[in-house]
Amino acid sequence: MAGHCAAEGFAPDFAPINDGIRGTSGGEGLLEAETSNNLNLGAVLRPGIAGISLAVDYFDITVNDQVDRVGVSNIIKSCYNLPTGEWENFCSRITRDPVTGAITEVDNR
Repeated sequence: MAGHCAAEGFAPDFAPINDGIRGTSGGEGLLEAETSNNLNLGAVLRPGIAGISLAVDYFDITVNDQVDRVGVSNIIKSCYNLPTGEWENFCSRITRDPVTGAITEVDNR
């Protein structure tokens, strides 16, 4: 983490006060419709013994293009805690104040 902070240009003792971080959300124009494929099978067996029955159910559900948010704190943690090469997508979602270096906004779309 310290190496990544140094690569971002922050001193080792950098400790900004991040009051009022805004998180953007939504996805209008960025998302495709969520779809799913469902297979449901069920059977009830009654073997002829009074009061006994056996029910068997099978579900197979696949969801495609599922929508979820990572979360503001997870984006910040991932930006500074993932190994080099894995954090770029998260860091690009963070906007900082150019004077103080404090985080002002996190894109959570």
